[in-house]
Amino acid sequence: GDVDGDEEILKNNTSTHNDDPPEAIPALSVDYASGSLAVAYGSWIRIYDARTNIGAELLEDNESIRHTESIRCLQFSPHGKYLASSGDDKLVKLWDTSSWKCVHSWLSSKKVSAIAFTPSEDWLLYSNKFGEVLSVQCVPSETSSILTPGEGSHLVLGHCCSIVTDIQVDPRGKLIATADRDEKVRISRMPRDLSSGAHDIASFCLGHCSFVSCLAFLTSKAGELFLVSGGGDGTVRLWNPLDGRLLDTFELLSEEDMEGSEAAAVVALASGPKDSVAVAIQGYPEILLLQLAPGGDKLALSQRFQLAFSACPSRLGFSESGALFAVALGDEPEGEGQNEKSSGPWIAALKPHGDKGLYSDASATLLPSEIVTAVGATLVSTEEMERTNLKFLARTTRLGLVVPIQGLLKRKICELEREQRKVNRNDKKLLNK
Repeated sequence: GDVDGDEEILKNNTSTHNDDPPEAIPALSVDYASGSLAVAYGSWIRIYDARTNIGAELLEDNESIRHTESIRCLQFSPHGKYLASSGDDKLVKLWDTSSWKCVHSWLSSKKVSAIAFTPSEDWLLYSNKFGEVLSVQCVPSETSSILTPGEGSHLVLGHCCSIVTDIQVDPRGKLIATADRDEKVRISRMPRDLSSGAHDIASFCLGHCSFVSCLAFLTSKAGELFLVSGGGDGTVRLWNPLDGRLLDTFELLSEEDMEGSEAAAVVALASGPKDSVAVAIQGYPEILLLQLAPGGDKLALSQRFQLAFSACPSRLGFSESGALFAVALGDEPEGEGQNEKSSGPWIAALKPHGDKGLYSDASATLLPSEIVTAVGATLVSTEEMERTNLKFLARTTRLGLVVPIQGLLKRKICELEREQRKVNRNDKKLLNK
């Protein structure tokens, strides 16, 4: 059973992290106020403390309760007091960022799929793959551990056996947004006491045609609150969270591009300053920056960045200064004197410039050597990309990407191109007969 399995994991968890973890996806969190970074890959966590300009690996003093499997979730608290980590080993750990010591550990009954702090930093929410969202109090423990599955946790809400993919709490602490694999987004009102559960549902945001992968609250310059969601249907959607009304759907791929191929799933969202939200797409070495229209009911493509090494970002985050960070995996081309390629994870850092807050390029060096290496990024404007569309298409073909890149710009395909695609599809059908 799960209890025996968890006890066995904790008893045998005396080894250090795996150097080459299988199927590991890098996780990233940015401390909004200080700009400090935390990166997880496999079972290790490395941090860059912007206050002291020091990078280090986080290790639990008690070897018996260290992370042993892939860390899927990493999150700084809103004011940077804590860092939370969790993943496939069912451990939920709370780190004090003043000392970088683990001050509490909980054991979930199931694998953890998402985590989020409340704005007050008093509570941490986490979800499991059974569809439950639970809460624990952020109180340092003398023993720093609770080894009984579920002990210290309070059930907040449930998604009826559907895996919860993301949790977000709005900046005012009034709403809890949860997404699941069954195309649903639930908006719950924050209770006065999280230990008693969140039973008041404000709305459901229904409209995605596939799983909902990630969420982000977005506040307009006028102070209006919006919710942005990304999913496996290749769309980013804008909602009014209070009534569940769908305001806009930004299609990353046109219907023509999607025919005969899988939709490009959104893997990460991050809300930033100036009504913007950054988007990462599965299998694409790019970051899209969407902007909230002046009327507050539309999303428009503002900027797009191509990452070097064909590195595909998996997590995104903003700092208070407006800097945009991404963690990505990708093979560095073999250079002179190199014996083998390095696959990262890489960190891309994009910093705004000018009054409009546009992003120009990537920082050359971000973290100390042997912690995480920075990766370059090149800014491509919408106009320039339209002019050089064929070059980008050729490049993506060589990289082995399935879906043409022009679909990301919602480019209108002329009638001649449509007819030619139909001819090509008919030719393939005849050849397969």
